[in-house]
Amino acid sequence: MAKNQAQDPRRLLVLFLIATLAPAACLAWLGWRMVEQDRILEGQRIEERRNQAADLAAASFQRILAEAEETLTTFSSTRLSPGSGLGYGAALVALGRTGVLERAGTFLPYYPGTAPLAPPLPAQLAEADELELRKNDLPGALRAIGGLANSGNPVQRGEAILRLVRIERKQGNISQALEALKRLGDLSDTPVGGLPAALEARQGRALIFESIGRHTELQCELASGTEHEILRMNDDTGYMNYAAVSSDGHSIAGPWTDPAGKESRLEVLSLAGGAPRILFHSPGSNSIHSVTWTRDGRSIVFQKVLSATNGGWEWWIIPVNEGAPRKLAFTSSLINDLHIHPDGRHVIFIDGADKAEIWAFENLQPTLSAKK
Repeated sequence: MAKNQAQDPRRLLVLFLIATLAPAACLAWLGWRMVEQDRILEGQRIEERRNQAADLAAASFQRILAEAEETLTTFSSTRLSPGSGLGYGAALVALGRTGVLERAGTFLPYYPGTAPLAPPLPAQLAEADELELRKNDLPGALRAIGGLANSGNPVQRGEAILRLVRIERKQGNISQALEALKRLGDLSDTPVGGLPAALEARQGRALIFESIGRHTELQCELASGTEHEILRMNDDTGYMNYAAVSSDGHSIAGPWTDPAGKESRLEVLSLAGGAPRILFHSPGSNSIHSVTWTRDGRSIVFQKVLSATNGGWEWWIIPVNEGAPRKLAFTSSLINDLHIHPDGRHVIFIDGADKAEIWAFENLQPTLSAKK
């Protein structure tokens, strides 16, 4: 009897644990299943949103293709003027057996044409390559090329000029290299170095301009690739200190200082030629700075000096065609290398100010000390 009474509490404890743990385990399992089900449903909703976004992107892409097809149909039936009916950065090119028949929109760095097969090159060029590339004998390479740069065979002449450009650039003769590239470009579609001569010339000029920091000429090269005089400056007419090329490659803008130094003007000039248009006047010499175009080419952002006495600069924006100039909401010190983001809402620049100091050095030998 006493033994059975001692076992009853244990039995009750076991039954209690079974009665409580079993439902708790069931509830935990059900909770886990509910969480797993929610996770699955959330994944399905995310996938549905992705599919909807993909459908919208596909529909938008189909619309763009339809518009492009319509534009191409119009372009095939009628002749378009450069840039008409096309968005920013778009270009249309119609090719035929003889090369480019029609083009519109943004200028491309090069427009291809047909060219005959290139004949074998003379042994003189192989000798010149050996001397230049392997033996680093640049004068010897020039002697090996000899008169091939004036050969009556356009392919041989182009290959020789291409090597002349390379050698002159290595020797630091930039002006001679650019002059040779001009001769190379005159050969047009003649195959040189595996590419048309005109394209080789454009690439060579762009690389030289980039390497020596002539960024304005680099922009002009990438925009049009043609070289002609559009404006002549001297002490009597004044000078345009910096020119910024528009995004379509048709115009340049820059600050112009008159010969007397009494005022600066923001002027726009067509690369096709003609008289410049004055957009803005500012008193004082070099009082306009950091000229740049907006990405759509409709406005120009620039800096104007606050006054000749207290310094400081303020930002202005002015429409190219119609509209009044508008001062932006902040001032700054002198800014360089101003660039506008394609969204038209952000800019990046280098901000700095000049600081003049006078130093006196004593006891230069054998030790060096400085007194400010």
